[in-house]
Amino acid sequence: MAELVRSSRLLSIVWIIFISSLVQALIVQASMWFNLWNKAQFEQFNCTDFKINLCKACRPGTAANTSTEECFCCAEAQLHGECSDDGCYECGRGSYQPDPGQTICKMCPAGEYTDEEGSQLCKKCSLGHYSNITGAPGCKPCRPGSFANETGSRICRECPKGHSQKDSGQTKCTACTPGHFANVTRLPSCYLCQPGSFSNTTAASNCTKCALGYYQPKEGQASCKPCETGTEARRNGCAKCTNCPTGTYANVSGSAVCLPCPPGSSSDTTRTVNCTLCQAGTFQGLAGHSECLPCTKGTYCAKNGCTSCYNCPAGHESLKDRAKSCTPCDSGKYKPVASSHACTECRDGWYQNKTGQSTCIECPAGYFCPCKYCKPLECPPEAYCPKGSMTPKFLTCSPLFSKTPQNYCKPEASFYVVIGLLLVVAVVTLACVVRRLRHSRAKLEVEKSLLSSVSKDGAPIYAGL
Repeated sequence: MAELVRSSRLLSIVWIIFISSLVQALIVQASMWFNLWNKAQFEQFNCTDFKINLCKACRPGTAANTSTEECFCCAEAQLHGECSDDGCYECGRGSYQPDPGQTICKMCPAGEYTDEEGSQLCKKCSLGHYSNITGAPGCKPCRPGSFANETGSRICRECPKGHSQKDSGQTKCTACTPGHFANVTRLPSCYLCQPGSFSNTTAASNCTKCALGYYQPKEGQASCKPCETGTEARRNGCAKCTNCPTGTYANVSGSAVCLPCPPGSSSDTTRTVNCTLCQAGTFQGLAGHSECLPCTKGTYCAKNGCTSCYNCPAGHESLKDRAKSCTPCDSGKYKPVASSHACTECRDGWYQNKTGQSTCIECPAGYFCPCKYCKPLECPPEAYCPKGSMTPKFLTCSPLFSKTPQNYCKPEASFYVVIGLLLVVAVVTLACVVRRLRHSRAKLEVEKSLLSSVSKDGAPIYAGL
């Protein structure tokens, strides 16, 4: 029984020794295989020593804390960052390393960043931000006048024409409101439309000039105003309207050009809405004048708005300027045709006892007209009145004449005796003259004959010597 117990103990000890040897052999074999694998990893990075028992579990982005004698690379699950002879260190801001066992960190590309050390991945720039360089520790906000509407933007986009953005770090631009414009890109704010222009749409790249007849005195407006009556705007882009000059008018709003006052009217002030008709007695024959002209003597205008004055008709006249009507010729005067002349007095021996007549009447025979405006008067019995007589003619006969009942002078018998005597005297006188002429002619002939004979010495010889 004792031997059986002793044998049983001996068998247990042998079994324990066997199991222990087997476990130790397995541990040695496993350690050998692990060291061989780790050595391959170590030699990959040119490490000169081989020690595994100093490795630490590295957090993401860090490496083992080793010295040059203990340089090695940690296992894949423990190594993050950069492996060098001096050991592993954290990737700096702006760089990253997602893979274990690397010798360098990677730079974050443009549009991405890392703001912490030891990063495995880069972050994309958020909306409204950008990064235009590699290895950026952070992103910059887009400046006013630009935007970024996507994550990971490398550049900000410029606000297009018609848009603006006054704030930084924005994802979109704002369209210009009516009355504003942006004619270039990248504006922080839209410009105001200047006086004389407008913009009635959003996102306008230019303002529109006010049309003819319209104006806008303020800036930043969405429409233009029509010119008031009595004013004009002759060009585009007016900030104010101009008063109509004298002689012109504008009776509707929105006039581009003031109209000339038509003939028969005038305007002597500026900003005229309606021209004034020329009053009776005045006229204006041309358009665009500031005053009406008076009708001159001999002419008239009976109504308002005359474009010319009229000559007074036959039998009428006007003796002053600005005549509204003509007056009839006075009795004793006449005017044969329409003209600007005054009435004419009837000539002597003519009369006109009515007013407004175009002719005078010759005083008839048997009547006399003592005045030009009187009716003819009958000639007295003892007188005679031929046509055109102003006064009666009383007959006074010369000597040797006597008055007949027919009111003219008739020669008497003595008149004929006197005539006979005068004829006798005339005949006698004529005979004497003839006789005297004959005697003078005979005497002249005798003298000529005496002068025809001369002496030897050339002296004349006179008869009877």
